[in-house]
Amino acid sequence: MRKELGLLAEVLKQIHGKELPVVVLIDELDRCRPNYAIEMLEVIKHFFTTKNFVFVVATDTTQLQESIRSVYGSNFDSNTYLKRFFNREARLAEPDLEYYLKLQEVDLTPYSEKVVLYPNLTNNRENNIRQYIIWVAKAYELSLRDVDQTIDKINACLRGALYAEQSSNKVQVINIFSLLLGIVEFDLKNTSFDERKNDKPCIDGGLYKHNISLDSHSENVFSELYELNMYNSVKHSIEFQDGWGENQKGLVYGTHIKAKGKDYDHYKGIIKKVANEIDSSFFNFNQQKDEVKIWLWPDYQKVIKLAGNLD
Repeated sequence: MRKELGLLAEVLKQIHGKELPVVVLIDELDRCRPNYAIEMLEVIKHFFTTKNFVFVVATDTTQLQESIRSVYGSNFDSNTYLKRFFNREARLAEPDLEYYLKLQEVDLTPYSEKVVLYPNLTNNRENNIRQYIIWVAKAYELSLRDVDQTIDKINACLRGALYAEQSSNKVQVINIFSLLLGIVEFDLKNTSFDERKNDKPCIDGGLYKHNISLDSHSENVFSELYELNMYNSVKHSIEFQDGWGENQKGLVYGTHIKAKGKDYDHYKGIIKKVANEIDSSFFNFNQQKDEVKIWLWPDYQKVIKLAGNLD
């Protein structure tokens, strides 16, 4: 077989004018079943010495080593095992997430005036979404594949919001960070996704791995952004006296003065801006109850659960 392949390479060069060597690319071997990945390596190694052929295996080496250990045992030296197959190893630099997201198309044109996204960081809605994705991706250590899937689900959710606007004739008001966080929590099977409800915003940590800084102010870290938005994704119970002096109970938004949310007046930078954006959004849109629908956690849950099934 190796001899025949070598002859094929010569034919490609002499008759068809192709440059040698012939490069054979093998990708995503690490995503195969462990047994299959090892069997594939054992088979193709017999062709590595084929004249005028070069085999390039693109893989997540760490994951491939895990696959090997799952077959041969946790104490097996998978690194030495792989060196039996490859003459040379090249490592690609870690991808630049911010540059990658700049290349991704985020088209919000179909939702203009029908779906309102808040809290804004800048006047550019597309850049706002990109920045939130960057923070969440870094905090949760999302891969580029995870980011791609998350963007697809955001688009699916927004299409669902557009349908809701058309069927109810009410502008849909959506906290884009809460939507993004909900998608990630759902994918990671975080119990907070199902347990979050009125009076229970589930703001005691989350599954994020890195409490990253958001700007130059030391207090502005991811946990603060998480808590601020999750607290305002549900309603909160309050007690008050009605006009007749009777004690009553009711549910209010997290921005209500009696909701006993955190005071962000002393904050600066990103957290202060986001807090002000949330406060003004609830105040302005709550005056238009007959014309708008302000999303709360049950709305996010419903659309996120369907997002994976939408085309």
